[in-house]
Amino acid sequence: MCKDTGENWIFDNCRVRYRGYTRITVFDVREDPEQKAKCDETMELLLAAGYFRVRIKGLSDFDKVVGGLAWSTQACNFAVDIDVLYQENAILGQKIALTERIVLVLSRMKCPHAIGPHQIQGGDFIHIFPVVQWLVKRVFERRADIGDLNRAYALNQYVKQFGELIDDTKSTSFKENVEDIRIRHRPKRRYRCLDSKKKRLNNIDERRKRIHSTLVEFGQMHQLLDTSAGNEKPQQDVDALIKNMIDEKSKITTQIVNSLVNQQQDTLRGIIEDFEEKVNNKKI
Repeated sequence: MCKDTGENWIFDNCRVRYRGYTRITVFDVREDPEQKAKCDETMELLLAAGYFRVRIKGLSDFDKVVGGLAWSTQACNFAVDIDVLYQENAILGQKIALTERIVLVLSRMKCPHAIGPHQIQGGDFIHIFPVVQWLVKRVFERRADIGDLNRAYALNQYVKQFGELIDDTKSTSFKENVEDIRIRHRPKRRYRCLDSKKKRLNNIDERRKRIHSTLVEFGQMHQLLDTSAGNEKPQQDVDALIKNMIDEKSKITTQIVNSLVNQQQDTLRGIIEDFEEKVNNKKI
């Protein structure tokens, strides 16, 4: 709003009044609904492209459009000679300078839609909308082109910072898995030889018998049968070795159990006597 500038003009929003005469003439400038619709579509396009300043209600349509055009051209890897992209609430001369620079960049980008600085400054959204639409399309194409490059760069930086930690974790996990497999599949004794006398293994036959006995103890009878192909009765030899062994699961024999029971008889007898004495005392 501008009041009494020396020529007695008053600018009140869209109304102009002149006080030089007794009659006051009022001019009412109406908004074009088509321009308003194109303005809304332009703001939606900029918002979809990622320019979120269009949500700020305090900015004028000119500031939003100029900022969106400058942001879109820079997103397409074209430099815009504008100080801090643009200046909000600029005067008329600054607005013309900003729009001229943007139009110059659009011509370098070979924009198929012709537009002039006065159209941007005047808010001619019917001609601004196709330019913004073309720019937004270029922005998405640019993102698709450099998306793989940015992703590879991000992965490279991540590996540089956290690669050693990941390798250490993998190696530790690998070692633990190998150790678990080794423990799970380690040889398990199935039989135990009853012969407690340790014989000298100077004789070849004694060494062969000890090898065969050890194979049978750990359940490797199939290896013994395969290596004894020249023997006429390999199964009989295996049976003879097993007879001289006991099952590893039955390590506690009957004699051991009897000896343990005999050792605990005195303790059991004392417990029974104490129990009977307590019962008799209760009856009395």
